[in-house]
Amino acid sequence: MGIRKHFEKKPSDEDLKLQDLSLEHGKSPELKFDPETEITKSDWQKMRKVLEGDRRNNIWHAFAYQSMKLKILFPDRVAELDLNDLAWQGMKDKLESYREYDWRVFAGQAM
Repeated sequence: MGIRKHFEKKPSDEDLKLQDLSLEHGKSPELKFDPETEITKSDWQKMRKVLEGDRRNNIWHAFAYQSMKLKILFPDRVAELDLNDLAWQGMKDKLESYREYDWRVFAGQAM
């Protein structure tokens, strides 16, 4: 059932459900990208090297963004990211600084 059903008759509040507000569409195309096969060990090492550079240089907004991407791509390798107390504190401090002036960047950092 989709939103079209509700144009046929006026729904009561009891009839209307959140899923009814979604648009009806066909099957979504399949994503044909598998990080396990598409990203090489060398790629992983280079991405981690970027992460380590951000850590070493205290670029915490970039560190947070890179670690988020790597965690999404490879959730089983999160231990390799070494998200220690120093890293978490650096990311939290950066988040607090964005709270003062930029809510868009704050949301990205919080993510």
